[in-house]
Amino acid sequence: MKSEVRSQKSEAPSAAHLTLLLSPVLVAALAGCAVGPNYKRPTVEAPATYRRAASDTNAAAGAYTFAELGWWEAFKDPRLVAYVAEAMTNSWDVKIAAARVLQAEANLKVTRSQFFPSVNAGGDLITSRSSQKGAIPIPSGLNPQRNYGDVFVSMNAYEVDLWGRIRRANEAARALLLGNVDAQRAVRQTLVAAVAAAYLDLLELDLELEISQRTYAVRTNSLELTRSRQEGGVASMQDVYQAQILVSTAEAAIADAHRRIEQQENQLSILLGRNPGNIERGEPLVSQKLRAEVPPGLPS
Repeated sequence: MKSEVRSQKSEAPSAAHLTLLLSPVLVAALAGCAVGPNYKRPTVEAPATYRRAASDTNAAAGAYTFAELGWWEAFKDPRLVAYVAEAMTNSWDVKIAAARVLQAEANLKVTRSQFFPSVNAGGDLITSRSSQKGAIPIPSGLNPQRNYGDVFVSMNAYEVDLWGRIRRANEAARALLLGNVDAQRAVRQTLVAAVAAAYLDLLELDLELEISQRTYAVRTNSLELTRSRQEGGVASMQDVYQAQILVSTAEAAIADAHRRIEQQENQLSILLGRNPGNIERGEPLVSQKLRAEVPPGLPS
């Protein structure tokens, strides 16, 4: 019987052996219980260059495209560049987007600080003075003023990130920051495009007004000539009435152009952060030049 008991004791595994056997299982269990799976970027098959309708002659010649230039380099009109800069300064949308970026950066710093323990330290200095005329008199020779000092150091409970909660929170905060940065960039690009489009539309309306005024002058001369022909018996009253209708149509076109110009100035003033008012012009529409070549096949 004693030999059987000894053999059973020798076959039983020790505590150290059990720890070695169970440690891989515990590690695998902890890894499997992490908060969410690791992010894996999906594979996207994208071409190296954008498909173009013509041969890439501009790139071979060394010309720049709009994708390689900033908004301040794409236009040569100093007035338009000044308006875009003013809109970027006064726009509340840009300021809100910038504030959100700063907020996301602060949130990321706060979330990242959870990886480290926090330590609090402080101190107190208390001065007390006993009354010499109180219920219990103070013997002579004793100082009624006493100072008490207190210094403390404390440490909050530190969370070991076994389940990946802090890691996932940091990933979410970083993604939120990058999203706000892209949103700010989109707001800036949208504002620049809106100001440039409103300004160029205003120059187009100025050109339409000039054409309408020239048309009115030509039709007025034609009306005078038709009246002279009618008085000489060469033309009829119907020709005179038709000439008058053309003059009235030109007058209506001039009035409509003035109305649309005023509306466009109001729209541009709002984009610039101003009260509605007159807008100064720079180069005419036909004199506008770009610093880059528009590549063929550009999706616009």
